[in-house]
Amino acid sequence: MDYRRFQKEDLIHFIYPCLILALNLLQEYLHILEYQLIEDMRFVTIVMFFILYIILSYKILNKNLWKQPRKDFVDPRHDSLIKNWTYFIFIMSSLMFFRIIYSIGVEKISNEPLQAYRFSIMAVVPWLLIYGKILITPEILYGYPRFKKRKIKDQEVIPINDRAWIYDESTISNFQKEILKCGMKKRVLSQIITLEDFIHQTNPFRNTNVSIHNFANFVDLPTSHLHYIFKYHSVMSFEEYKVSCMANDAKKLIEDNDFEFSNLESLSLKVGFTNYTTFVNAFKEQTGREPEEYLIWKKQIEEFEFMPYA
Repeated sequence: MDYRRFQKEDLIHFIYPCLILALNLLQEYLHILEYQLIEDMRFVTIVMFFILYIILSYKILNKNLWKQPRKDFVDPRHDSLIKNWTYFIFIMSSLMFFRIIYSIGVEKISNEPLQAYRFSIMAVVPWLLIYGKILITPEILYGYPRFKKRKIKDQEVIPINDRAWIYDESTISNFQKEILKCGMKKRVLSQIITLEDFIHQTNPFRNTNVSIHNFANFVDLPTSHLHYIFKYHSVMSFEEYKVSCMANDAKKLIEDNDFEFSNLESLSLKVGFTNYTTFVNAFKEQTGREPEEYLIWKKQIEEFEFMPYA
């Protein structure tokens, strides 16, 4: 649990491991403690200890994380990263636990000291996988700021609005599939990336007079082909997409603190809206919140990110 301070009651979890350690040390000097009954009790309690903590860990993770709905202020990708990491660590830990149980089981059958030395090389594999995964997703160590930087970097490479575009061939009719066979299909994704990147870099819709014909000239595409893209590869018309982009532009300006808090109306004009009500409705459609609510939500996130922890 994410406590601000150390919880003294958590020390109870160290009692059994410390007792086992103490027994191991005492047996080095007091051979009288090497009774078979003591070894049998240690074997049984070790097995019970591991199984108990696997079950407890699963229950805590399942209740507090895996089945817990994502909070509004938590980034979906960050939430997914954390959940996937805990799945991975839980599986790796379970494998290492069962390796120990199996090892001491073999040692018990062979009447050897219970040291879990057998098959210790098998513990290397899970740790190598863990270290490899850390290298692939270092955000799990460095936290949300590192994740946010990677997310921004990814968006700069391919800034695609997944809410607007259709890539699934199953959603296209047989007649449309025949049209796609001319080679247009292979170019559509790259062209969508091109126009999204152009919007990301230049914000052309801040000019309220931009039409689909103007936009086609901006991205160097025939107007007919742009009509085709919006007809068969978008869930929006061009005008709806234009409004969505303007709302997203306003959202980005808010996130970058690129306007005055009390000047939302001027913000709507800046991104291309001529009517404030239309801006509010479009912004809510894009973000799930009205602009004023989004500002409050953003402030809560910033306070959460910079909250000091012990």
